[in-house]
Amino acid sequence: MVKLFRQLTLPLILALLVLMLTPLSVGAVEPTFSYENYTTGNDSSFEVWGNNYGGQTFTTNSSTLAISHTLTAIRLRLYKEGTPQPLTISVRECNATGYPLITEIASTIMDGELLTADTTGAWYDIPIDGVTFDVNRTYSIVCSSPGTNDTNCVHWVGDTAGATYTGGAAIYSTTGGLTYTALADSDFMFEVFGRPALEIVGANVFEGYVYEGDWLIVVEYKNMWEPLYSDDLAKSSFLLQLNKADGTLIGQVPMQSWDYYPGSVYLSNVTVASLDWGSAYNVTLKGIDSPYYNVSYTLNTSDWRGANLFVLDDWCRGAAGRMGAYYGTALTVMTAEKGEVLNELGGTVFETGIPYLSQIRPGLFQVALSGIPYTEPTWAGGYEGSLDPWQVAVGPELALILNDTGNLINLSGKDFGMLLIFLAYVGVAAGSFAVGHGMAGVSLALPILIIGVYFGFIPWAALGVGIAITVALWARQLWWSST
Repeated sequence: MVKLFRQLTLPLILALLVLMLTPLSVGAVEPTFSYENYTTGNDSSFEVWGNNYGGQTFTTNSSTLAISHTLTAIRLRLYKEGTPQPLTISVRECNATGYPLITEIASTIMDGELLTADTTGAWYDIPIDGVTFDVNRTYSIVCSSPGTNDTNCVHWVGDTAGATYTGGAAIYSTTGGLTYTALADSDFMFEVFGRPALEIVGANVFEGYVYEGDWLIVVEYKNMWEPLYSDDLAKSSFLLQLNKADGTLIGQVPMQSWDYYPGSVYLSNVTVASLDWGSAYNVTLKGIDSPYYNVSYTLNTSDWRGANLFVLDDWCRGAAGRMGAYYGTALTVMTAEKGEVLNELGGTVFETGIPYLSQIRPGLFQVALSGIPYTEPTWAGGYEGSLDPWQVAVGPELALILNDTGNLINLSGKDFGMLLIFLAYVGVAAGSFAVGHGMAGVSLALPILIIGVYFGFIPWAALGVGIAITVALWARQLWWSST
């Protein structure tokens, strides 16, 4: 056994050196925010056990962040009594009277025995995702633990002495969730975290884009609406619209892509003849399948930019800078001839969102892009990941498999590929050492490192270390054999 351990030591050390020299890739992360909460004034608690369900309703326009958002986590203040069974935390829509529906739209389970026994309670973050909340709708958090009793239960800490949360109330059920009753002037301690799902960052209006008197409305938007995001075609899921203040539709186009992107609505001079320049029209991102999937932005006086298309160039450069910062990838480049322009990647992005831009404003582009085809999966969902050289090297099909599999263990596709290379190297080297062919094992494992470098999973420095150690081990072996 000691001999085998010694035989395995060298390949493992070499593989670990390779792994240490390979940086983990870090993707752009959309920040999360606290959208709804009630976190002060705790003076009591409610026992969750058997058919006794505890609930807290909340409304998605009662905070300062009144935009559609995708749920990422719920924070609750809890403690245990005795040895409770697992606690189920569910999210539900509410009916017209403000009480939870039977059907859950998301749920998770936590171990009740892991909770504190301190009767003041402690805050627990409970990850829940895949649910998107629309603005101005009422939802509920429901806690249940059917297998427990009143001496082995979970307590949800609350405020029963004049709670002040205006977006909902503490509720309870003694019928296993069939009916609910409101607790007067009470709220349970809770916090809802999420990331923006629908947002129109801004919009500008220009005239004379193609013909004299026409309008071009350019838009910066973010759309990560679950569960459609990345699973459905953007063009068949959302529309980008211009509407009058009373909701009358002026014009619309299919949304071109998910995530943070430029978009536009073009109106001919015939269409705009009956419209008023400078009016407070609404730019809307609207879901095709549901009236609840929408967000609007009202144009203000400063958004009407006139016929100077050099200002359109400035808008594109500014939007490209913000999008590049979001993705961690430059969309512009400085050139001696034109100054700051859209690079090839940025040009493709903006040509997709604003048709004919490269033909009408060619000076904005580093390279000519007319006629470049657009394929939805290139930008849907994993936009940032599609920019990495390793994905180009392995091809879109294998890149998709690596990304999807890596997500299961919280790794990027590149990191998962690196892990596979690492395991393959250890397997070949360690296997050869185990049967007494140590030097052959180290040498045979080198092509695996070369493959990793070729596909961009590991850096050249790691291959250099591998070669140097192999040469040193062979020199040592030859020197020993000659003495």
